[in-house]
Amino acid sequence: MLTSVLCVAEAYQRAEGETADLLDILLELPTVEIAECRLQDGDLVGVIAKRVGRLSLAHSCLLAMAEDVPLMTRDASAAHEVLEQALVWAMP
Repeated sequence: MLTSVLCVAEAYQRAEGETADLLDILLELPTVEIAECRLQDGDLVGVIAKRVGRLSLAHSCLLAMAEDVPLMTRDASAAHEVLEQALVWAMP
């Protein structure tokens, strides 16, 4: 599973108590890969963020486009602002 470092930061920002401990465990799994937000991606992430509303979602959309893999998100309507229908998997 590929996830943005910005999503990780946002998850820790919202986490309290045992949730932060669970995040620590989840992020240590060998199947989880954390993608950094590179300097050269900054301008594009910023432009996408203007359309989707959050830097973390913008970076995730960029990763989905670059890797041609679906983005699983609870904010599918925002992701559809920049991604094709097939690249967005809505989560409840």
